[in-house]
Amino acid sequence: MTELVIQNYWWLGVTKDMEKYVKECNIYQKMKNRTEVLMGKLKLSKVSEKPWTYLTVDFIMKLLLVVCNRLPKMTHLWQ
Repeated sequence: MTELVIQNYWWLGVTKDMEKYVKECNIYQKMKNRTEVLMGKLKLSKVSEKPWTYLTVDFIMKLLLVVCNRLPKMTHLWQ
């Protein structure tokens, strides 16, 4: 990447300034690859054999209760 900048611009300390800019760049910090070790592989959830044995429950904006049955992927909403 330094070569692309040096093609059009040059000043004393251009590489140091570019390194400093990239390290402090907010977008770069959000987009760069992580160097930490991954936690492990994802594990699949067990598939239930009977309906209504495994449910997920969630509130949407404290006004709506959502209950989802995992086997047939059936959802019920209550206000």
